[in-house]
Amino acid sequence: MNLDRDLLIKAQFVDKASGKPITGEKYWVKVMDKDFLKDDFIDAPKLDEEGKIAVLTTRRVVKEANPDIYFILHMDDKVIYKSKVFKNSRFDDGDDNSTAPLEKDFGVFKV
Repeated sequence: MNLDRDLLIKAQFVDKASGKPITGEKYWVKVMDKDFLKDDFIDAPKLDEEGKIAVLTTRRVVKEANPDIYFILHMDDKVIYKSKVFKNSRFDDGDDNSTAPLEKDFGVFKV
């Protein structure tokens, strides 16, 4: 396992009533890795015009091959949604000689 290999974490957030993407400057997502003692902060991107995020990190940041990823959606400073923890999230190792990020799309969250 290459600890320096890039990992690309993707997700999308939509309004559960209308199905429309959640967008705007006030919305951002805290991407976390659940751990036994203290959860690891990965990144906190804003949502794009489609309600999507794409976070580039490495296994060195999450300190494991299959991190326990979860998402916390904020509107300004208020938490409005927290996803379940995706235990042992697998990132396809693909070709060991490739420099392309290993990608995992966590899908659409209806908020």
